Amino acid sequence: METEMVRTIPVVFDAAAAVSRTDDFGEATLGMRSTTTRAGRFIKDVPVDQLQRKLKDLTAALGELLTDVKAVGGFELSEVQIGVELTAEGGVNLIGNLTAGAKGAMQLTFKPPTP
Repeated sequence: METEMVRTIPVVFDAAAAVSRTDDFGEATLGMRSTTTRAGRFIKDVPVDQLQRKLKDLTAALGELLTDVKAVGGFELSEVQIGVELTAEGGVNLIGNLTAGAKGAMQLTFKPPTP
C-alpha cells in the first residue's frame, strides 16, 4: 500500500511555544517529534493543508467583518493590514496581547476619495 506524502512547511517557534503531544503509549508529554532546536527556538514542520484550512476560515471571517467598512467620514478604505501568527498546532491566529483588555493587531488605512 502506498502512503500519501503530507506537504509541510517549516515554521520557527520560541521555546515557550512548546505544545503537548501524546507518546506511543497515549501518555501526554511536552515537546514534539519532528522538531529541531536552535538557540531557544524550535522548527516544526506544519502540514500545509491544515494551515490552508485555518487561513481560509480566518480570511472568510475577516471578509464578513470588513464588509461594511468602506468609508469613514470623507475618506475611503484603501488598505487593511492584519498580523497573523502560526501556532505549533497548525493554527492561524490574529496577533494580539492577552491582557485584561485584550488587544489585536489590525491596521486600516484610509485615503481621500478619488475625484
